[in-house]
Amino acid sequence: MTSTPFNMNPGHHAMGIALAGGLSSRMGTKKAYLRDPSRGYRTLLEITVDLLAQVPCTAVFVSGVEPGFSSFADRWPMLGPLGGIDAALHEVCEDQSSALLVPVDMPLLRADDLQELLTSLSATVPAVHARGWPLPLALRVNPPVRQAMAACLQQPCADGRSVRAFVAAIGGVSINPKNPDRFVSMDTPEAWAGYQDTAR
Repeated sequence: MTSTPFNMNPGHHAMGIALAGGLSSRMGTKKAYLRDPSRGYRTLLEITVDLLAQVPCTAVFVSGVEPGFSSFADRWPMLGPLGGIDAALHEVCEDQSSALLVPVDMPLLRADDLQELLTSLSATVPAVHARGWPLPLALRVNPPVRQAMAACLQQPCADGRSVRAFVAAIGGVSINPKNPDRFVSMDTPEAWAGYQDTAR
């Protein structure tokens, strides 16, 4: 882990995690460094970190080593976002805290979308995501969540080593977001090209 937290906001109790690790295999180039023409050509990583700060979160970290950001390496870089969540649990998330895990490839998201997920967490609801989208994910951190992650990492098949499987294992719930059209992943060249055409 490098440096100090990117942003500190004492008014909120969720840790913000920008998921920027993984191989970006579907995109063919690192998604975190793509530049958004509708946001002054800032990178998707910069946009996601700022979004988490706007929620606001108590601190914002990046999963995946990124110079200039408070970041940490994925312990399992071949596992995509599941590896990022595992790294966050291992590196920065304490028990009885909450975390907000957001992939860098969803530039349509706004702070109110993430706040909606966080406010749906409760003592009996350990994880919340938008219906149809396992990420972004609001998560309550505790020993059973860590145990479920360890079990997922040991699964022999790829379907068992996924964010969906992890969320199901901990009893996470999905909600119908107020703005479902913002929950869109730009994880292929075709999706990114279509987004750029509409964003210009």
